[in-house]
Amino acid sequence: MLKTWETTLEQDASQFAGLDSQEVFTDLAAGRYVGGWDVMSAIDQVKGNNPALADDLEKFRSRVSATYSFWS
Repeated sequence: MLKTWETTLEQDASQFAGLDSQEVFTDLAAGRYVGGWDVMSAIDQVKGNNPALADDLEKFRSRVSATYSFWS
């Protein structure tokens, strides 16, 4: 369980919802399962279209990479 001062992946994904063509962030923000590689592709797409979000997306990428459930 995450500490109360940390946001959940769902909360973090909500800031990117609607920005990727496959709606991966929308699904994740809603609590639906998405695969790790789908998230990585969505990050790359949004980062290419919205360079101003690059830092936030890289932080999100790190969290996804470290979350076992995306890769099992």
